[in-house]
Amino acid sequence: PIFRYNPDKGVTPQEAFDLSGNPAMDKIWPTYELKYLENGRQKTMEVAMTFADFALTEARFRKHFRKAPRDTWNENMIVLADFLELPESEREGKFPY
Repeated sequence: PIFRYNPDKGVTPQEAFDLSGNPAMDKIWPTYELKYLENGRQKTMEVAMTFADFALTEARFRKHFRKAPRDTWNENMIVLADFLELPESEREGKFPY
């Protein structure tokens, strides 16, 4: 998140903090365009920017991720942002990616 703190604007957090630099303030997750290759052709898709996207860029968190080979892909895989929106009772057997 992007925020600016200006104590000259007021004494409460609501007055002193400015969140206007944040993308998609009305959504849970901002999105970005992901470019990838499929059958040798470049494609793009819009995906949610979750904490996992940030964590993958940090060496200290990379050990918590692994690639899923194509032969392991299945109908129980679900986009991470969608998985996080599910009630805990509906997450059983789902694999976020």
